[in-house]
Amino acid sequence: MSLFPDKFSILYDKVLPYLEVGESYCLGFSGGRDSIALLKVLCELRNIINFNLTALHVNHKLRKEEADEDRAYCENICKEWNVAFEFTTVDVKKFAAQNSLSEEEAARERRFEWFGKILKEKNCGKIFLAHHADDQAETLLFRLFRGAGLRGLGGMSPVSKMMDFEIIRPWLDIRQNLINEFREFRKIQCRYDSSNDSIKYKRNWIRHVLIPELQKEFYHDLENKLVQTAEICRNSNDFISLTAYEALSSNSIESILGMIFPVRVFENLHTAIQRALVIEMFKKQDCLINFENVEAVRNFILSERKNLNIQFPGGIFSGKSWRHFYLGCKKPELTGFNVEILECDRFVKEKCRSDNGEAWEKLALGQKAEMTQFASLDSTSGITIRGWEAGDYYRPVNGPRKKIKNLFIDAGIPKELKSAIPVVEKNGEIIWVAGWRISENFKVKPGEKVFRLDIRLNVLSDDGH
Repeated sequence: MSLFPDKFSILYDKVLPYLEVGESYCLGFSGGRDSIALLKVLCELRNIINFNLTALHVNHKLRKEEADEDRAYCENICKEWNVAFEFTTVDVKKFAAQNSLSEEEAARERRFEWFGKILKEKNCGKIFLAHHADDQAETLLFRLFRGAGLRGLGGMSPVSKMMDFEIIRPWLDIRQNLINEFREFRKIQCRYDSSNDSIKYKRNWIRHVLIPELQKEFYHDLENKLVQTAEICRNSNDFISLTAYEALSSNSIESILGMIFPVRVFENLHTAIQRALVIEMFKKQDCLINFENVEAVRNFILSERKNLNIQFPGGIFSGKSWRHFYLGCKKPELTGFNVEILECDRFVKEKCRSDNGEAWEKLALGQKAEMTQFASLDSTSGITIRGWEAGDYYRPVNGPRKKIKNLFIDAGIPKELKSAIPVVEKNGEIIWVAGWRISENFKVKPGEKVFRLDIRLNVLSDDGH
């Protein structure tokens, strides 16, 4: 049963589940008709559930004196209703020009950037926004025309994560006319943003021009139909994303190359799951990619190609090796390894490991591997360890003389791993390419000193992955 048994009870009931005693919350507060109604509801609920509330107001420097009056009004209301008030001013036009964004995009980016800063300062994890069903309908159409998929057509979510805080939109299925009636019934004054009338902004054009025309041709309750469609799309996307996440959790491995996923498993997934899985992999690297890149990655995984020639933000790299797709953000480095060279009493053949680069495959597939060889040396004097260089030749025991580059190619070593493979040399002559057989010139000979060469890896996580 509702605590507010009247026609406006739903406005309170939608907010209640997100509130806890003693917690701190923020509200994005413009002073407009929707945000002031939500502020009123939160204030009344605060009398029942004791929590802290702060209103956050942003002046985007787009309406000059009018915007200053908005700030003053919001501050006065917060004083009257005993609500903490924070405000800032951002130069949206300048930021939009500098970053090739629309004013709408720039305003949103700067606004949420500031929200995140204040929430962190106040040790607050949630911010309420007063978006409603009419906003949701406009969002769906706006994203439809931009070519969004299911995720985009799902519109805004009642709860979404951004940075280190949650955005709560409790009224997404509430029509604006009910909010207006509530405000009028409670005799609450509000500010009106004159820029809402300008159809130079795409969202305003959708609101004032497109939706009224669509209502004439289709349904008078078009907004309700669009909100219903958004919910269906959001639920479908949630199911696909969850299925992709489960497939990723069950089959992916963290390795020296980052996250890897078996191509065989990927091939057997539905196309929609494949796309969602690619998105999930990039999200785990804090990298968002567009649909074109998602398709490029998906088709690459299904192809016979080894390398994907796309530059991703943040130095993200990807490729395929040993029938696995890999995605990483930090390329393996030579400094991640420790080569230990110890004099031995005798040569123990059975302890030799990795003759033709097999150990690197094991490491790339998330397994542990050791690389050990024995060499005849007069001493360790003059020994250096480096990465391979173009033009390096090497002749392993019982094998032909080859370029190291060709050894790597034969073993299927991915390009991101090649520079991390240690080359051990003495006085400029290569003794050992780690993971292959010892050099013919340094093979163990009777009566000569024997040294054991071990690779110890410091690139695995504590759990062995």
